[in-house]
Amino acid sequence: MSWVMTHMAKPQSGTESLIEALQNGDGLVRMYAARTLGSAREPRAVGPLIDALYSDNAQLQLEAARSLARIGKPAVAALIAALRHESPQVWKLAAAALVKIGRPAVSRLLQALEREDETARVLIIEILAQIGDPSAIPAYMHALASPDHAVVTAAALALARSGHDAVNPLLIAAHNFQNRTIQRHAVEVLKALGEVSVAPLLELMRIGTDLERNQAAWILGRIGKPAVPGLLEALQHADARVRYAAAWALGYTRSRAAVPALTLLLSDEAYTPAGIRVCDAAAKALEMIASTRALEQVRDWKRNQTHQD
Repeated sequence: MSWVMTHMAKPQSGTESLIEALQNGDGLVRMYAARTLGSAREPRAVGPLIDALYSDNAQLQLEAARSLARIGKPAVAALIAALRHESPQVWKLAAAALVKIGRPAVSRLLQALEREDETARVLIIEILAQIGDPSAIPAYMHALASPDHAVVTAAALALARSGHDAVNPLLIAAHNFQNRTIQRHAVEVLKALGEVSVAPLLELMRIGTDLERNQAAWILGRIGKPAVPGLLEALQHADARVRYAAAWALGYTRSRAAVPALTLLLSDEAYTPAGIRVCDAAAKALEMIASTRALEQVRDWKRNQTHQD
């Protein structure tokens, strides 16, 4: 510790002394200096701490990353630049520091997302997803159109992680027929979100256009079990189009719990504007469920239809 005693005696500020110790001291002194500069949240230390992050001393790298995270927003730009470093140890520590900084880093991360290459974009999306700020959702939606599969996957996972906040943008994208790529990915994420998507999709099935209603039903069917209670309730809706769509969706869920309600719907001979009866959708749904009871009910219904004809 003689180095510390000698140099601390010079007429320097505490910050300058610590930066000099970080740059020129021995191993333990550099560790102490890095930790202390972080505790002081000293913006002037960002450059020297980045240099320490780039060193080949693993313990010093870790201490530097922790201190940069403590300094926070003034360190964000330098940490984003470190994401391009060739050493996995460096960019992993930089990413962890950015996650620790959290929301103060979001705006610069979003800016970087627009200009970086695909590898860095994947990492930035993963960082943003861990921070969990909803303001990043439009950027994830835009990334769904990327030709790079890794970027699309990262964006989809980030949207799924966003939960409720992502549902409405995903619903909008799912009905954007001008961009089939985004539409397809949005539907997949809505399916992955599962129960979180159910209530908005049920509402869309009740009030949307025919195309929106059919697509909402299709997604609900693939969400499966979490959607069944809401779909069973929709079988009672006054609009035949809603009852038809709900029956069709229940078929895709393959839920045996839906068999009694679908059996009752076999008597619903109301027509949709497309000229299809609700009971025909119920019969098709029972055939898709394909349990013994479901198939028996359809067989009996078809037999009665034949006798009526």
